[in-house]
Amino acid sequence: MTVRDITSTLAPLLELLELEQPRVVTTADLRTIATEAGIDWPVDLVVRRLRQRGWLLDLQTRGAWEFAPAARAGPSGRAIP
Repeated sequence: MTVRDITSTLAPLLELLELEQPRVVTTADLRTIATEAGIDWPVDLVVRRLRQRGWLLDLQTRGAWEFAPAARAGPSGRAIP
């Protein structure tokens, strides 16, 4: 089992993602959600931190990632092309 940490700064953003359960998020989506969560980091930093921790998985489409919710108990994808 893979443990994915949640920092206190990212927790409000992850809470919003968990409530919505989007399959795919874009840079624009994450910018909006981060603002709603009160995070004033540049969106590329938000993306980097979420990817490093296994919450966002790479897709072939530039600027889009698969969201890996906590219910999956690890950073494994749904095989989205």
